[in-house]
This record gives sequence, C-alpha cells and structure tokens, in this order.
Amino acid sequence: MPSSAAAEPDPRTDLARDDLDTVTRDVVPSLPPSAGPTPPTRAPSTADDVLDLDEARRTLIFGGFLLGLIVIVAASMQVVGGDRLARWLHIGGMALVALTALWFRRVARDPAAYRPWHSVVLGHACVVAITTGFYYWGPFSAALLIIPFGAFIFSASRNRGGALSVTGHLVLAHVTISVAFVTGVLADRSLLSASSLSASTQAVLIALINGVFLATFVVARKLRASSRGAIEQLDRALRALGQREAQLAEARRDLRDAVVGGGRGRFSNHVVGGFRLGAVRGRGGMGEVYEARRDDGSGGGARFAVKLLHPHLLSDPSAYERFAREARSAAALDSPHVVKVIDVSPDDAAMPYLAMELLEGNDLATILRERATLPVDEVVSLLRQIGAGLDAAHAAGIVHRDLKPQNVFAARTGPGDDDVVWKILDFGVSKLATGEGSLTIGHTVGTPSYMSPEQARGEAVDHRSDLYSLAVIAYRALTGRPAVAAREVMTMLHDVCHRMPLAPSAVAELAPAVDDVLMVALAKEPEARFASVGELADALTAAAAGRAPVEVQLRAAALARTWRWARPAVPE
Repeated sequence: MPSSAAAEPDPRTDLARDDLDTVTRDVVPSLPPSAGPTPPTRAPSTADDVLDLDEARRTLIFGGFLLGLIVIVAASMQVVGGDRLARWLHIGGMALVALTALWFRRVARDPAAYRPWHSVVLGHACVVAITTGFYYWGPFSAALLIIPFGAFIFSASRNRGGALSVTGHLVLAHVTISVAFVTGVLADRSLLSASSLSASTQAVLIALINGVFLATFVVARKLRASSRGAIEQLDRALRALGQREAQLAEARRDLRDAVVGGGRGRFSNHVVGGFRLGAVRGRGGMGEVYEARRDDGSGGGARFAVKLLHPHLLSDPSAYERFAREARSAAALDSPHVVKVIDVSPDDAAMPYLAMELLEGNDLATILRERATLPVDEVVSLLRQIGAGLDAAHAAGIVHRDLKPQNVFAARTGPGDDDVVWKILDFGVSKLATGEGSLTIGHTVGTPSYMSPEQARGEAVDHRSDLYSLAVIAYRALTGRPAVAAREVMTMLHDVCHRMPLAPSAVAELAPAVDDVLMVALAKEPEARFASVGELADALTAAAAGRAPVEVQLRAAALARTWRWARPAVPE
C-alpha cells in the first residue's frame, strides 16, 4: 500500500527516551584509543586483483622450481659433456635466469609490490636460457618438454601484451636456431643433433613444436578469461549476498518501528482543528498520522495528513516541545522539496496537531527494500532535489539532524515512473544553527547509522552534518548496504567516528572514481567534506562517467593517508 509522507518518524530518533539509542557526549571519547583509523592496506577487490595475487604466488613457486631445475641441469651437464662453447653459453643463460628468479622471489614475496610486468621480465630471461638450451641440447631434444609448462605460467599473465611478447620471443628463438642448423648457417654443436633427419622432416617438427608453443599461449589466455569470469560471477553473488545480509540487519533494526497503517485509530472520525480524521496512515513513538479532510466543507475532496501527539506524551514537556518544534520548523519552510505544512495547532490546544499535505508514494527505505540499489543518475536526482530542500532549511537557520531513508520521500505527481518529486520529512529533532531550539544539548540525537561523527560525539552541528547524512544515504542507495551495519548502538557510534565502510566499488558495480567522491563526502571532519550538495552531485555525475574531478581526487588521496576503506572479504 502506498505510504504517506506524514508517516511518523522512526522511534529510534527519540534517543532521549530509548535506552538502546541514548548516549551522552562523553561516551564516544571514552572508547579505546586502539580503535582509530584503519592503517593503509592493499586488499584485492576485483577479479583482476585476485588473479594478480594468484599470479604472483604461482610465478613465485615457479621461480623456486627454476632455481632447483638449474642446479639439476648444471650438475647433469658435467656428466653428459657436450660442446664446450655451447655448454658455457647455456650455463651463462641459466645464470641469468637464476639471478632474475632470485630478484623476482624477493619482489613477489610482498603481493602489494608485485606488478604483472615482473613476470614478463622473468619470462624473457627464461627464453634467453632456453635459446642457449636449443644450442646445447638441440632444438628437437627432450629438453623441450619443460618449455610448455613454463610458457603456460607466463602466458596466463594479466599483461596480455607482455605474455604475447614472451611467446613470440620463444617462437622466434626456436625457429631461428632450428633454421640456422638446417641450412648450415650455424654449426650444429648440440648433444642431440638432428642432422640425420631430412630437411622436410625438420621443417615439420619445427612447425609442430612452435604450434604447441602458440597453442599453449591460446589455452592459457582462455583459461585466464574463464577464471576471471568465474571470479566475477562469485564476486557478484557475494555482493548480492552481502547486500541481502546488510538489508536484513537493517530490516531487523527497523522491525520494531514498522508502520501499521490503513486501519482505524482511536481518533478516527473525530474532528481535530477543523479536520475530520480518517484511517491511520502511520504510527510511531511520538504519535499517529491520520488521513483527513476539511470538516467545514471548504476543502472539497482534498485530503490531508494530520499528525497527533500520543496522549500519554502530553504531560511530557520535552515530547511536547519536540512536536511543537517540528511544526514551527516545517511551517517556516517554503520549498517544493519539503513536505508542506497546512496548519498547526495553537499553543494552548488540548490536542496538539500538525496538518500537512498528503503525499502518495513511498519513502526511500521502502524503495530500497524493493530495489536494493538505485542507478547513479537516480541518486544524483535525489541528491539535487533533497539538496534544494536542505538549502531552504539551512537558509532559515535549521539543521535537520535526522536525515535517513525513512525521512526522504518520493512523492508521486503523475502516472509515470518519472513523475516523482523528492521531499524531506520530519523536522522533529531539528535545531536552529544558532544553537537555539535543541532540547538535547550535550546528548547525541538522531539515528546512529546515519548521523555525522560530530553528531555522534554530541558536539555542535551545522549544515555540514546534514550533508554527511545525505552522503550516507547516497552510499546506501548506490551500494545496497548501509555504511554502518553493526547491531549494537555503541558499536554503531564507534564505527561512525572511527571507521570507514567498504569501498563502494568493492561491493557494487560502480566506477572506482565514485570511491573518491564518497571518500570526501564521508570525511570524518566537517571541513574536509563538500561545501554543498550541488558540489557532491556534480562530482558524483563526473565520477560515474569515470572522470572524478582532479580536485576531488587530490582531496580523497589526502584523506586516504589517514582513513582507508574497510577491507572486503576475498574469496579463498
């Protein structure tokens, strides 16, 4: 059933009443100092990164095998003899490989230092040694059996051009040596001379051997592509599973706050402030929201949403003042992106009420339960529209302090899917930027998983706190998982202040440049964030096209020296 914009705020926002969600300013600073920013790390987050790690390990093992093989071959050469010049050339080639393998093993022991071109260097060094082996053992000897094994290792490299160059080097070396022996351009000094074979037989052998070399390259590339596809498929499955688990955890936290609407309430059919109340559209910790019509006949068929304070809270001055503050704050704003207030109860009203426009549609929380994620262009549209509403609030000196998916509403304005206007709901915990109007000075107020670090610490907040919360909403909409997913409120507050979430591109199909934009938007210090929602939306639009503004890249790089994205789980 479509929900109303007048839905009661999530009871979790009323932290002063709820033991689970109430913390004082002193709570977060008392947390252990060891839980500070995560030290810089390099963790594989894409299929190519995982394959690079496997490539480093695989080639490292092969390098060790080469060193052992060189010792065995060198010892064997002392027994089998052979041409002196050819033997010393082969020993020199193997010495080059040994030195290169030692260098490679030193580099590849640290996966973060490994680069695909390292294995290409080792591959070319091996081809040099193999070339001298052709000259010593013979281009058609059994020594060739080891070549496809090593060629496969190098052909499966991420560096396709480098792998092709190693295979090309190998084929060229074998053809050159073989043809030189067959034509007599080079004296055949090999142990296993093929001089007894006819020229046609040698030509066929050359073609078959090099055909095996080329086939090895093709098979290795196809297997790498297959492995990459399997890893990407597993990665997508893990991302989807992670999103579902995160959404389930979020849903569990929201379960106690589920809105029960569509039925009769205790005040249905009563007249309050000139409005005849109908069915309940939402219930929450502060009160109930009713669908209503004008009782004096002046409103025609127009419907409204009327919010009533729970009767048992009438004797609670803080609850009453919070309700009145929402009415004053919302009524002071004139923006198409803030729910419009029609009427507010007088100060001496026996039953305080707030009459608003009745919106048809769904809040963002409901939309994300159905769709998991939103495309970047929709998120940018949301940011720009909600940003316009925030600009109006901030211009009036009002800080919302509780932006979250439940308070961001997609109001339908027509029959089409694009006929939607995003609006801000619930100014119940808002405060004036001058410091007036807050009943919770020195306490944390808001929803822990969407509040800013300064708000979590109970410090003074300004418009940049709302920008941070909107960035958390953007992260949730883009990735399909909340930025903070801990179950315990204390852990949530700690993570808000001391930890970054998973990189957006590590958990969703997003351009890596989006990581830079959200790194700035989610900065722990207010002064490091974007100055406006428009600046964030512009940067996100550019990043989605793979070209984050240079200034944003520099700011993100500076922040990354202290704050790093959390490490994703890597499939074993």
